[in-house]
Amino acid sequence: MASDAADILTSEDASLAKGQSSQLGKILEKKSRSTKRAAEAVEQRSRMPHGLERELVQLIGERAPLAPSSGYSQQKALISVRKAARKWVWAEFDNPARKDKLRLSHWVPEAQKDQPYVFAKANAPLEIPTFSADEYARHLEDSNWSYADTALLFDLCRQFDLRFVVVADRFNLAKEKMAPVAADQTPVPLSIEALKDRFYSVSHKLAAARGVSDASRVFRYDADHETLRKAQLLKLHERTRKQVFDESMLIEDLKRLKQRRLDMGLDTAEIDAELGLLWSPSRKREQLKKRKERKSQGGEAPSAVSDIKVVAAV
Repeated sequence: MASDAADILTSEDASLAKGQSSQLGKILEKKSRSTKRAAEAVEQRSRMPHGLERELVQLIGERAPLAPSSGYSQQKALISVRKAARKWVWAEFDNPARKDKLRLSHWVPEAQKDQPYVFAKANAPLEIPTFSADEYARHLEDSNWSYADTALLFDLCRQFDLRFVVVADRFNLAKEKMAPVAADQTPVPLSIEALKDRFYSVSHKLAAARGVSDASRVFRYDADHETLRKAQLLKLHERTRKQVFDESMLIEDLKRLKQRRLDMGLDTAEIDAELGLLWSPSRKREQLKKRKERKSQGGEAPSAVSDIKVVAAV
């Protein structure tokens, strides 16, 4: 019976020791995992570029940044509290660009309150030429323009800094006011293109007559080209959705035809010539010459002329 009691006590001690050893093993394993994670965190921080936030490093990974970092050794800029801030005063100023002697006020550093207005240098006046009645009679006469109308145009261009939209409105309004009251109909308003053409043509003639060295550099305005460009832009803007869709389908058909011709062994210039994109007599002669050479060699590639004619017709 004593032996049975000893066996029971021994088995309980053994199970208790086994349980304690297993708990100790779990504690050690958990501690080792936490130590391993801490070591990985320390290693990761050591590999992290200096001066970059952790979130930014996680976004870019271990790749080097495209631009070098600022190189600041401090995370935040230190504000110097020993140096006093500049003193600002509310002072009046004169704007040399204005001729009405208007005086305004603004905040400015006290050391700069007596200096000229800083934005006055941005006022760059345009050099609009002037002419006399004698110069107009000798060089600038035009059957559609009078001296008074030309002088009015140049005065408005000088006043509104070549803003021809405003110039056209003011010019046509002045012409209406100058028209006789008893007239049956008001004068036809001139377009912006007509006013621009007159202004730049007179400027070029004056530069040539006065012997300006760089008269050839004076801007020349093409009124016909500008009128055509605006008309084409207006047509492009007024297209319907169906027209836009049809045009996109034609462009896709053209791309397929060009790809088909490329597969047949033709170069891009010849494809454009056959599709009518670079049509010219010389290109046509070169094309016929190449076809004859290929035909004499017996290796002429089949053509898709019927498809091309369909696209050209559309």
